Amino acid sequence: LAWDKNPDKAWSDLVDKLLDSPHYGERWGQHWLDVARYADTGGYSNDYERSNAWRYRDYVIRAFNDDKPYDEFVVEQLAGDELWDSQPKGEKNSELLVASSFLRMGPWDPAMTKAPQARQIFLDDVVNSVGQTFLSTTMRCLKCHDHKFDPLPTRDYYRMYSVFAGTQLAERPAAFLKKENLDGLKQNKAATQRLLDFAQEKYQALLKKQEDAARAWFAKHGKKYLSEDKRKGLPDEEKPPRHVGLTPEEQGRLKVRRQDDWIWKRRLERYQPMVQGVYNGPTPKFLNARALRMPNKPGKKPPVTSHILLGGALEAPSDKVGPGVLSALAVPVSAKSANPY
Repeated sequence: LAWDKNPDKAWSDLVDKLLDSPHYGERWGQHWLDVARYADTGGYSNDYERSNAWRYRDYVIRAFNDDKPYDEFVVEQLAGDELWDSQPKGEKNSELLVASSFLRMGPWDPAMTKAPQARQIFLDDVVNSVGQTFLSTTMRCLKCHDHKFDPLPTRDYYRMYSVFAGTQLAERPAAFLKKENLDGLKQNKAATQRLLDFAQEKYQALLKKQEDAARAWFAKHGKKYLSEDKRKGLPDEEKPPRHVGLTPEEQGRLKVRRQDDWIWKRRLERYQPMVQGVYNGPTPKFLNARALRMPNKPGKKPPVTSHILLGGALEAPSDKVGPGVLSALAVPVSAKSANPY
């Protein structure tokens, strides 16, 4: 630059060149993805794969490269599913559903956790993440007590909690966008399918060997053959050993191949037009940590009643609260209002 005949223009051209580079979004998108707690897996001990999380990552990169207005960037991530629902049929933009994956990016593994507690873990993560990401404010301490130094009461935490109280997790259909990077998708999908086919072939071979031995056992004892599912509840003397006909090594392989079947099916979903999204509706009776599908008829969003939880405990509900923002940031309804917030 120092030796250029017009160093000022050379500097300006260099800045424009760097800003126009697709690597700009990749570089600066990393900072947002760190704040948004992005990960390709769910964390904790199981650390299961989030098959379609990559679409949110690419959404963030595109937002930086396209210089998306910040207000749109924020609203799409917090309420993309609501915006999508309000669009006319035939004009729906699946990028809005992809953006709403922000709400799903926290560590998530409710294994061995009851549904109410698992749901509280999800909502606590969302409230705290929204506070840190968009308000630069730690919210976690408000769950149990008023903030010691800032004008943030516990009530504000549960007002924000109430905003997201009707939010349900779902893996939703969302068409691929022309601007999404789908390079290598078909090839990788085919390779994953081959691995799945191999695992299923080996699994079925072991299963067939086991069931052939089970048929022989039933015939030897003069009994009618029952499949593995149907004989589970029988007394031990009325059915063959659990892994009849298999060596200890084959029993181990059977377990591994059964897990492989699930793993490769899960990874195959990476190449499907799906998104790790959310929707508003009644809470499902059963939450499956491995796969949540968008209900065909999600139902209407019921009125959600939230309570301040004393000490943050579900077992200690106190005063009712409605949806709201931080009271220190709220705009009074009326200057004369006794309780404008």
